[in-house]
Amino acid sequence: MRTLRSGLAALATAVVATTATLVSVATPAAAAACAYAAEPLALPAGVTSAFVTATDGRTAFAGPGTSANGRQQFVVWRDGVPEGLPPVGGSLNLTGINAQGDLIGSWSAAPGVSTPEWYHAGVRQPSGVFGNESPSLDGINAAGDIVGRISRNGVQKVAVWRAGHQAEPPVVLSTPDGFFPTTPRIGDDGSVAIFGLIGADAHAFVWAPDGTRRTLATPLGGEITRVSSVRGTRIIGSALGFGAVEWDLSGALASTPGTETTEGLAVTSAGTVLMSYRKPGEQTTVPVVATPGATWQYLPAPAGSSRAVAGTITDAGVVGGSYVDTATGKTVPVRWKCAS
Repeated sequence: MRTLRSGLAALATAVVATTATLVSVATPAAAAACAYAAEPLALPAGVTSAFVTATDGRTAFAGPGTSANGRQQFVVWRDGVPEGLPPVGGSLNLTGINAQGDLIGSWSAAPGVSTPEWYHAGVRQPSGVFGNESPSLDGINAAGDIVGRISRNGVQKVAVWRAGHQAEPPVVLSTPDGFFPTTPRIGDDGSVAIFGLIGADAHAFVWAPDGTRRTLATPLGGEITRVSSVRGTRIIGSALGFGAVEWDLSGALASTPGTETTEGLAVTSAGTVLMSYRKPGEQTTVPVVATPGATWQYLPAPAGSSRAVAGTITDAGVVGGSYVDTATGKTVPVRWKCAS
């Protein structure tokens, strides 16, 4: 089975047939609309490190945390106040949270072996509810619909478990023969977007709530490499030669808010885009927020760290991420808020 890393390496020679007209390209010289300030997030009692991987789009962030004895647990920050869920053995990965407080992800007792992780109504649910087709849970929307992947007869499929019907067989979305999906994303209306490979060729799709599949348009001369987020009527991802790319739910190219050394990470309903940006001649990246109209706002590294990594953004423009404290070596969760 191909990995995303090996698949992306093959993209250097891949040709994607679907093309579209370039809409707009931002420049990093644009003046900032406000100044973002970094604010480390507090940790629950007993937790020594954590990082932010998801938001409900409103005021909550979530991610995995680790205690001094190495046990892991999910941590939720609501308006900056932390809450630690009961710790478990093994390794945790958190992939989504919604405004109802549902959390999804995976739990692994041993490398290479994982089971679904789902907290509903504050209670950890049995992993077997999602069936026995090696399910992975990759995204959740406000209603509680969960998108993920299953292995059916040795073939990876994109699956949706509808809210209130998680114990029933999932809806399996139609994909072309030979399509190997990466991580699917789901919007609040039930639309699903994904990037994947057929052999060495890149393909990206969006499914309407009724299951209708459309192809995401490729910028002329580019190659789609990632679909990262769906929020409102917007999809954000990346393409070789263009960096961050935005589409609407019809699959049409809406904008290219970055440069070729950016990567689209997340988007708000209003069109503010969270990106990583690698400056020319440098190997490391910095987080950047691009507002509609191509205004760039750099997110400063928190005190005590040379750099930070951003992961997600709320609809109000608050960014969640993490950094490594140079004094302790611990991973510290952080949020950036517009300070002016």
